Amino acid sequence: MEESIGLAMKHLFILVLTLLLAACASQYRYNPLQNIGIGPYHASIGQNLYRVHFKTLGSNKETTRLQALKHAKYLTSNQNLDWFIVLKEQVITEQLESLEANEVLRITCNENECHQSTYSNPHFKQQFTASDKPVTTEVIVVIRMGRGIQPAVKKSYSAY
Repeated sequence: MEESIGLAMKHLFILVLTLLLAACASQYRYNPLQNIGIGPYHASIGQNLYRVHFKTLGSNKETTRLQALKHAKYLTSNQNLDWFIVLKEQVITEQLESLEANEVLRITCNENECHQSTYSNPHFKQQFTASDKPVTTEVIVVIRMGRGIQPAVKKSYSAY
């Protein structure tokens, strides 16, 4: 009887440890609602219409844009569709302005114009090591997906 209780406690300990490790591993998965983490995110906003985000640490806009397009391509092929068109593109760069006040400078650029704002985020600096420059870059593309002959427009991409 004591052996079965000990075995049950051992299994419980392993389960709790596994859950704790899983929680730590997913801490920096990108979540645009909380404005923390890095990586891809997407949301359906209509039939064959998606908003695709990709966020990276650092200030390389072109690399981040290519990652967003790669995620859009992946998403399109998973829907068993052949192509997608970028309807709208936005680049958001954020950097820590004041360590003491946790003030973040945000620059949002569309195809025609840029806007600048600041806000407070006590969690922003936790994404970086001491040697990292506290900057994030996020690219958001709105895409429409389709099947069949790919449109011959500039911002049209194949899913394959």
